[in-house]
Amino acid sequence: MSKKWGPCHPERLSQSQKIVAFGKTLHGEIVFAGDFNLLPETESFKAITRELKLQNLNAAFDVTSTRTSLYEKPIKCADYVLTSPGISVLDYQVLPDEVSDHAALMLDFEIPQTASLFAQLQREVDYAEASVTGKRVACIITTDVGEEFAGHNTEEQNPTTFHHAEHSALAQMIRIQPDAKIARLTLTGSGRAKKFKHVVPCMSCWEKLMPFFKNTSKIVLLLPHTFDRVITFPALQLQALYTPLSPSVIAAKTELELEYTLLQNTRLNARDARYVAQVAEHVQQLGGRCFLTGSSSGRGGIHEFLLSLTGDEYGDIDLIVTGEHLSIRSVEEVIFPLFVRTYGCSTIERRNVFIIGTTEQRFISRFLSADGSAIMDLTIGPSIDIAMMRKEYLRYQWFHEVIYERS
Repeated sequence: MSKKWGPCHPERLSQSQKIVAFGKTLHGEIVFAGDFNLLPETESFKAITRELKLQNLNAAFDVTSTRTSLYEKPIKCADYVLTSPGISVLDYQVLPDEVSDHAALMLDFEIPQTASLFAQLQREVDYAEASVTGKRVACIITTDVGEEFAGHNTEEQNPTTFHHAEHSALAQMIRIQPDAKIARLTLTGSGRAKKFKHVVPCMSCWEKLMPFFKNTSKIVLLLPHTFDRVITFPALQLQALYTPLSPSVIAAKTELELEYTLLQNTRLNARDARYVAQVAEHVQQLGGRCFLTGSSSGRGGIHEFLLSLTGDEYGDIDLIVTGEHLSIRSVEEVIFPLFVRTYGCSTIERRNVFIIGTTEQRFISRFLSADGSAIMDLTIGPSIDIAMMRKEYLRYQWFHEVIYERS
């Protein structure tokens, strides 16, 4: 792409749209590679990956530089390889050879015959039972000798127990091929499992699977229900994603400073950052604490990783408000009018969730704008330990505390 214009110049965006228009005329799989002269966070780059549903292999394989020692400027990424969902990436490397200031990129890939695999996954997900969460998940383990072992999740109530799809498939593999290694783990889902994040192996699954992965093992995620999007990444990358983060506090002395700090440290857009800053201020006036989590926070290891692969934006704002004496009504009476002023005519959906084995409960409200452009999930509880729905978020510090430091 031309260097004549900056990454956000209308002409540069127009170039990207021409590439997208051409890409949509193609039939079959796509490998799109070259010197783009773009950074991955620019809209010019995102338009290509988003519209053509292409995976950025630099992000998938943690490539931070595609330059050689002959290039002395600080920004080191200009070359990219993008692949469509049907491409199975076996290996991707930046080679050490130096013939110019651009490094050579090596891609080893295949286009698998996936129809039978898709059909097998669809059958397996139909066997899943998810009476607690409603998220039905199925997987297929493909071993290094080509054998396949399928599994699906089951959930039981009273007492609540969860049996994960990966555990089921792995148990079969160990019983039949105890010395086998996993070449590929493919997962998808149905029911309330609608996003890639709903089918990524959790920490407990990763710990069981890890001894059977090789350096070349891959994880393949098929978008639940439709199978029309596929992302592939090295299995060992999960280890870094499940490393706990240091606690994060976003604090400022004025609402404008807090809004700016949120913009700099989260995925929030300007309107959402302004709203969260206002919420934090009002919650503290009530004597409570405010936390931002989920995909908009930029803190979740899994969220961040999947968004970098798909080019998708966050879908909602997840806020947690805690305080010993806060009620759902007192918080809603303050926060809901702010939501209406910010996003227009809105509605509220409510539910209560009791914590298993205790008398504690958390209250959950979902605010929805009339046009569907804004969704906020608000969880209220006496403490962050009680209010946090996903305990791995608490364990790995996948959230920010947002503090308005009024003097």
